[in-house]
Amino acid sequence: MSPKPTKSLKKGSDAPPESSASKPTPELSAQKSSSPENPQDDGFSMVLGRGVAAKLNPKAEGNIYFQLARQKEDGALYLRITGNDGGGLHTKEWINLESVIETLRALPDGPFGSKALKPCILGKSSNNASFLAAILRSPELALIQPEGDKAFLHALTADFDDKAEKVLNRTWG
Repeated sequence: MSPKPTKSLKKGSDAPPESSASKPTPELSAQKSSSPENPQDDGFSMVLGRGVAAKLNPKAEGNIYFQLARQKEDGALYLRITGNDGGGLHTKEWINLESVIETLRALPDGPFGSKALKPCILGKSSNNASFLAAILRSPELALIQPEGDKAFLHALTADFDDKAEKVLNRTWG
């Protein structure tokens, strides 16, 4: 049996994983040169070069940063976590936003934790689902909201279906 490829990221590093196993989701490593003015041509067209989301933990300082891009081939909207002020590990993969919305629609009524978002992400970091939840709460997307005074529980917004449709069809800029 051959050894399984390992991935390693240094805390707070923007370096891509040492191994790039094949994944069904398109991938691009976050680099400082990626910006709305100079996006990398990797099959994506940058839509929002830098989104900002507040962390879920009210005691945590800093923000989570993300990008939105459309896949050139089919026009699907993707998001990618690009940074964390705290330097914690996170995936660099592009995450299909329509898939995330379908996952949210399939949830039972009522509050849910960030773990409900794990099926949307291939990366293994324990931060991924929480960071994705923070992004989904951000003003740019606003698809979920805190459940009452519980910072770590989420609920779909009252107008979720309307917002989801607008987000998927929106152009920023």
